[in-house]
Amino acid sequence: MYRVLGRIFAATFAIASLSLPAHASDIPVGFISYDVTGPNVAEFDIVNLTGPNSSGDASLPVTTSVSLSNLSLTVDFAGGGSHVFDSSYFQLDGDGLSFDGKQLSTLAGPPTGLFGATDATLTGMFSTGDFTLFNGSTATVVREFSVTLSDPSGLADGDLAVITATTPEPATWTMLGTGLIGLVGMAGGRGRKLLAARRGSGVGRRSGAALSLGFALLLVPVCSKAATVKLNAVTSPSTGAAGSSTVSVTGLGFPSGTISPGNVLVSVSATCGGSATTAAASAVQKVLGTTEKIQFSVPGSLAAGTYFVSVSGMDSNGVDFTSGN
Repeated sequence: MYRVLGRIFAATFAIASLSLPAHASDIPVGFISYDVTGPNVAEFDIVNLTGPNSSGDASLPVTTSVSLSNLSLTVDFAGGGSHVFDSSYFQLDGDGLSFDGKQLSTLAGPPTGLFGATDATLTGMFSTGDFTLFNGSTATVVREFSVTLSDPSGLADGDLAVITATTPEPATWTMLGTGLIGLVGMAGGRGRKLLAARRGSGVGRRSGAALSLGFALLLVPVCSKAATVKLNAVTSPSTGAAGSSTVSVTGLGFPSGTISPGNVLVSVSATCGGSATTAAASAVQKVLGTTEKIQFSVPGSLAAGTYFVSVSGMDSNGVDFTSGN
């Protein structure tokens, strides 16, 4: 009796599984953000968090350097209007993966400005459909992607949306075959007992002095309690005007507590480990997992050139952090 009931349950489960929907999973690869980068100007920037910018853990797991192409950005405005920016709107960053958008006026509406923008949808393609993950495994994904950044009250500085890759759902016939195999497996060699069971069942570039910002190793003492943060290769946007531009640095490995801008120090130096000019963080925003985005104004005392940036500070739990690259 118990054996017959067990087979009834197994058969019912196998049949029911044929109608269960397949579930796709999303793999984060970066984000798009709306950034106010100066007085009355803003832009859309794309930060790619694959390859050298990946986290090395499950939060941003793609160790393959995945490029983005065929980019198109559709911006919707209050009142019902919209404007499409093609791939020429974006400029590839120094890391060869991320993109800076062109600065546009926040005082003018479309097609030359972003006044009244309420949401933006970015579409594009990944350079590969085969991702290598942090644990050495691989994932096959849909190469096309779409992500929408939305704020009904109007896009504001720091608004962002995570770009994800979707693994394809198993084909319906594959699932059907799997279910049927399960039924055959139960029936094989036990025909009369299966029969008995049946009987009993019922997800314009900037003007002014250009300032290219990058990162380098700063050798500083680190106490045992401090967390070591890994910074992306370039800021976002990657260039700016000294004294008037705002840029952001994205890093991973930050401690888990809340990080207040007042507890963050940004250091900018012309040489690796050299004399630094400090800048106050104006905003700190969590992206995903241990990844944070720190915004700061480019110090006005800097001459045009390439600079190395580091960050240090403390979270709300009293855990210190400092960048290690």
